[in-house]
Amino acid sequence: MICIICGKNVQKDTFLKHLESHFYLNKDEIVGYFQELCHPFNVKLHKATCVDVKNRTIFFSVENAALFIAFAKERFGIDWKKCCEWMALHEKYHIELREFYEPPNVNYNIISNVEDYYIEKNMMPEEYKDVCIANARLVVELRRIMPFSRKSLVDKDINAYYYMTLAAWHALGIDFNLKLKSFEWAFIKNVSNLMKEIKDFKDLPKVMLKISSLHDFFFELITKIF
Repeated sequence: MICIICGKNVQKDTFLKHLESHFYLNKDEIVGYFQELCHPFNVKLHKATCVDVKNRTIFFSVENAALFIAFAKERFGIDWKKCCEWMALHEKYHIELREFYEPPNVNYNIISNVEDYYIEKNMMPEEYKDVCIANARLVVELRRIMPFSRKSLVDKDINAYYYMTLAAWHALGIDFNLKLKSFEWAFIKNVSNLMKEIKDFKDLPKVMLKISSLHDFFFELITKIF
């Protein structure tokens, strides 16, 4: 297997041990700094990094963060503290953004990724653009070595997560080299163009509704093809 951090060919039975060799920081150090950055919001350790807007809580996966930090340092030369700063800002902005608008009743992955686009485009300081790109590159590398199966993509939530992340990156001008069929590219570009219509937070609900309708049609097509 090819290591996603250093690019070396590693035996499958030693892959996880090799991967952990790149984690050059103590996990407590990462958690401590992240908690400091997220003040005044609560931080709880979790299997994934996400937010509970209602309870103003940020869930933090230190394992995922350690992988991202190692990848960003090896591939992009980005300091670990800058990675933590970007992660903390991104999650805080998700909570703060909800103070200005109410999302419509659509798939959570549509809401999350449209907000991701808005945050990176309109709220995130320019100095963190390289960190956003590094994060996208890591996810693409992970999808190459662990591709989503056709069976998983006929689950509507997983389908929305998979394609909405790609659409958000495309809208942000982040290139990714994944093998996609022409109808998949067409959908991604259409969603991307809808995201680009967002000029203000007031535009978020109507764009989310448009994307949701488009995704309903696309998902119906996927279930017939896959």
